Amino acid sequence: KQWYQRRVRGTPHPKKTNKSQSKPNDIINLITHRKQKERNKREDKTREMSSGMGSRKPSKKEQRKAENEQAQQAIAVIKAAYNAGDLLAPFEPFRKYERNGLHLRIEFFHAKSVEGGVFEWMFEVTKKNMQKMYEEVWGWADGRKRK
Repeated sequence: KQWYQRRVRGTPHPKKTNKSQSKPNDIINLITHRKQKERNKREDKTREMSSGMGSRKPSKKEQRKAENEQAQQAIAVIKAAYNAGDLLAPFEPFRKYERNGLHLRIEFFHAKSVEGGVFEWMFEVTKKNMQKMYEEVWGWADGRKRK
């Protein structure tokens, strides 16, 4: 029925169309359509690579740059914490503990402002509790930990 309707309207059946019967505009449209498809494929690949979705590995230079940025961010966080002053100030209600005859108060000190004996006691407590865990992953060095 569709074939008959096309014949009656004057349009040939798509399967029975000869290339010689094609109009020049049809061929031009076909070529431009194919070119547009190829262009879209190239743009998609470019978009994938620029958005990080591509399978391209980052170069050594890019890896070093990313590692450097992460290190700089970590250093910035540490410096901000050091310059913040009393880090326990937002937790004032939790700094004092008074129950069952036990009266405790948690204080914050920078390592450079602590007296020698107190610093040694803090270092020994830290070493006793953390050394084993550090040795499993990073290693323990007293000199580095005292900084």
